[in-house]
Amino acid sequence: MTIPSNKRLGYSAVSNLFESVFFAFIAIYFGAGRILTNVKVGACLGVSIYKKFDFRTSNGYIKPIGIDLNPYYVVNGYYNTLASSITSISSFNFKLVNLCLIGIFLLTNFVIWVVFGRLTSNEIRNLKDKISYTAWEFCLGFLIFYYSTIRNDEIATNDLSVRHELLKYGGLFLCVFLLKCFHYLSVGRVYTTASNVHDATTLKFQYLRFSIGLAVLNLVDVMLINKYFQEVVSSYSGNSKVSFKDNILITIFGFEILHIFPLIILTTVKYALNCFELFKFGTLDNLEFDSSNAESVKWDDTKLKIIYTCEFLVNLIRFGIGCIFSILFMYFYTFPFHILPSSYLSLRLLVLKARCLLDFRMKNFQMQKLITPRKVGSFEKCIICFDDLSHGLLDDVRVLKNCSHQFHYNCLKNWVNYSSTCPICRKKL
Repeated sequence: MTIPSNKRLGYSAVSNLFESVFFAFIAIYFGAGRILTNVKVGACLGVSIYKKFDFRTSNGYIKPIGIDLNPYYVVNGYYNTLASSITSISSFNFKLVNLCLIGIFLLTNFVIWVVFGRLTSNEIRNLKDKISYTAWEFCLGFLIFYYSTIRNDEIATNDLSVRHELLKYGGLFLCVFLLKCFHYLSVGRVYTTASNVHDATTLKFQYLRFSIGLAVLNLVDVMLINKYFQEVVSSYSGNSKVSFKDNILITIFGFEILHIFPLIILTTVKYALNCFELFKFGTLDNLEFDSSNAESVKWDDTKLKIIYTCEFLVNLIRFGIGCIFSILFMYFYTFPFHILPSSYLSLRLLVLKARCLLDFRMKNFQMQKLITPRKVGSFEKCIICFDDLSHGLLDDVRVLKNCSHQFHYNCLKNWVNYSSTCPICRKKL
């Protein structure tokens, strides 16, 4: 069957645009960890990330840069072409989109420097491991959307609407990609912000800087969630040029945004608890708390209770979001292969956090059933800390029911985290 010329032109335009967006995500994925250290790769990605260099001869195009070429020669060829053409802007087609992408990379690096400072090699490696599946998930969504528009004659003929949707969701997915990168970096920095800082003024500045970064992270995620619901309403009301059933990108975008939002809230809660603990008690280590300070001991219990409860609720919400979007994909589009890994991980974490919450409540219930002795001998010692039991208050000592052995309450509380038996006779608590 012969395809009309107008449709062939439409297919060609959509194909070129799709290839540009596809290679943009590939370039971002492979260059994310090197753009800060390799000037050559950074310059090539910044100029040619949207549209590949086309080498011309007198006969026309020879061949665009493809994936079948050696990456080493491709990068060096890009760099040599850029170096030879830097004095003459007219020698290559420097579009506005290239300038915007260079600005995005520079802005991203500036935000990383302002909020996180210098990244370590472990942070970059962990970031690439965690973010890898997201890049391929976005590429899979673009593939499904592209081939669905090719099969649909009504949408394929309207080339401008398809190009508009690809560009719009390409930018939105880039925002989601950067949002995930910043979140994964924030998770590791929650507990390490005060590790290498000894000056009080510098410590306050570090916490203030990171607090502003988390606030911006939450604001951007809320704005993207609002954008997703606006797109859904627009698709069903008929204002959008592409319907909800024909646009799988809107569903993938919604899943990624809603799935990451509970984790950002959990990270913010943990950081707020650490800030309160540091500035009130002067430490983030539970073992350094003063045992005689009832307020610090009570805060330790409250903090653990809040963290365990929030972790359970967050993983429950994320697993529910995965189930809901799996049903949507099955009903409107296809089998959700890209959701299965994240849904399985959410289920595993949900079971694990549920067990942690139950164990924590059970340990607190066991500690509350312990009784206070009427008197303590002059030479009796706590076998856990080897201090005399008579030195402290009588309310700080507890007696086990099964064996009548006596210990400090805080020492026994820390012991329960490692074993549920008596430290002396190994009977059940």
